[in-house]
Amino acid sequence: WMNCLEVATMNEQAIRFRFGIFVLASLILLAVLVILFGGFPNYFRRTQGFTIEFKNAQGVTPGTPVRQSGVRIGEVQSVELNNATGKVNVVIRIDEKYFLRKGDLPTLLQGLLGGDSAIAFLPPDDPNQMDQTPVPPGAVLQGVNPPDAATLMQKTAELIQPAKEAVIEIRNAFQIGRASCRERV
Repeated sequence: WMNCLEVATMNEQAIRFRFGIFVLASLILLAVLVILFGGFPNYFRRTQGFTIEFKNAQGVTPGTPVRQSGVRIGEVQSVELNNATGKVNVVIRIDEKYFLRKGDLPTLLQGLLGGDSAIAFLPPDDPNQMDQTPVPPGAVLQGVNPPDAATLMQKTAELIQPAKEAVIEIRNAFQIGRASCRERV
């Protein structure tokens, strides 16, 4: 009779142990699936790191896409303000299969309404400045900030006065020309 009770207790302990192992294995499998398909999709990709220094990096956050010729080649890893210079250091990770060229300009692009941001490596305007040499991993690059709407408005306002003066000079020239034509007739 005692023997039967001991066997039942041992069977119950074995079942609990097996159930615990099953739950533990299920949790480990769930964690691996989350890492692969969810929270860390880039965890197993090989990348190269670079730092880009911008005067202003408004709208750039970790995860912001990095593009070259319109193709996504990486993303922003971190954004930090350099207190000594007042500039922003943006650390990017580029997929190992791509490389950056020394001639390309890291340019901060923003959506029309300031929403979507991206960093694009654009070729220089002058084809003579096209340097195809790859940038070594870990290099610090100088970023380019395109003018924003406020800067464009300010520059436009600065052009209004000279434009008014030019129109007045043209009007005066026409009046002088008209007067001289009337004198000849």
